Amino acid sequence: MSNPNDEYDRFLSGLGGDCVLCGSKKAFAWLDKDEIDAGYESRHETTHFIWLGEDTGDRPQGFVCDACIDRLVLDERIEAYYSDLNGPLADISNKAALKAHELGAQRMRALLALPFDASGLVSPEAFAALPPALRCYGGNEPAPIWNIILDFVGYTASRDDPEGSGRQHALARAAIGMLRGVEFTEAAKTWVSERSKQLRSRNGTQTPPGDEPEPEW
Repeated sequence: MSNPNDEYDRFLSGLGGDCVLCGSKKAFAWLDKDEIDAGYESRHETTHFIWLGEDTGDRPQGFVCDACIDRLVLDERIEAYYSDLNGPLADISNKAALKAHELGAQRMRALLALPFDASGLVSPEAFAALPPALRCYGGNEPAPIWNIILDFVGYTASRDDPEGSGRQHALARAAIGMLRGVEFTEAAKTWVSERSKQLRSRNGTQTPPGDEPEPEW
């Protein structure tokens, strides 16, 4: 069985692999329990897709082909929410926005929980225990925890980016000692609802106060 970390390095290098869902030899996107990230050779070039359902622990990890991505989209199991080339996608559902926001927060919490020594250095061994998508923030040498966090926040594109806003939100709440699951979830839903209202207003489809539809989570 191939090493997932080695396979992910192939993906980052622009190389393809065998689809973990159908066995196709031409797979250029990466699938894990959180999202699907399409590479440059994929027809979905640099698009990120978030899983809409709950993770039951049976999602594989590895390369996935475009045909399988299309099938997952049609089955409403995943939804595109971000493009490395074009930024956040404005027409995503509230459910996808909330899932992406929670993913960004989850990733930030994982980095904030990294152990570091008296000099603030995180060891390569600590990074090896993280999901492949976070390993690029480390390296083969010990790295200062503050540089890791700053680099991670630095990839946040804009307020319209739900995953990036989740990173910022988790970091801010951690800074003031309020990183508790239930409170964060409610705050995340508030952010998604406000984002939806702003987008409707921007597009000239603002709903009169009191007539807003219930968000679809």
